Amino acid sequence: MASAGHTQPNAEELLLAITALLIDEREKRVADEPDAARIEVLLDSCGLSYKTIAAITGKQEDAVRMAITRANARPKTKPGAKKSARATSKRR
Repeated sequence: MASAGHTQPNAEELLLAITALLIDEREKRVADEPDAARIEVLLDSCGLSYKTIAAITGKQEDAVRMAITRANARPKTKPGAKKSARATSKRR
């Protein structure tokens, strides 16, 4: 029962809040993993719009679009695969 002046959140608001908490926890866990897929890419692969992803992550829609575009342009590596010496050497 809602108290005076407060409304109950709808299901979509609750799901967005839960998703935001899960994203925050995941981002903290994978912060030191260079090959971890960005959360924007994971949400995009679930079919969410850039606008929705921006709302969930607290980022601008253009930043979400750019992150997904850049991530999709990078060569894919298989989990656990060793990188070649060329791929791991620093650019000069």
